[in-house]
Amino acid sequence: MYASSHAVKVHWGLRPVIMTGYWNDVTAATLADIFINTTIPRSKSCLYEFPKDLLRPDLTVFINTHNHAPDSREETRLPVWRSRFTESFLRFRKVKLREVKWFGADNVTATILHLIQHELGEKFDLSIN
Repeated sequence: MYASSHAVKVHWGLRPVIMTGYWNDVTAATLADIFINTTIPRSKSCLYEFPKDLLRPDLTVFINTHNHAPDSREETRLPVWRSRFTESFLRFRKVKLREVKWFGADNVTATILHLIQHELGEKFDLSIN
């Protein structure tokens, strides 16, 4: 994922880039795995600093599936993993982060589209050709 995160730098100047699994997603999952049986690092830890060699996203949307069935990456993990992942993800600093709570696909899709238009509409041409 680090390589694809780095590749965003190439395309970002040409058009908006939307991707899943950016650096913070992989890092939050790794922290949840490493600190599964202990307290995760405090919010001031350098682990939550965005790498200087990666382009910071203009917008990061975290879909919080707190009351939803586990996804495929959670099936083999302890039940506490999701809360560790969420807590880690929401601690990243200097990233425009918006949390969207899962209340069904229609709710999430509409909310994300609104966020993209509201947060990025002036920076990018978001018209669909």
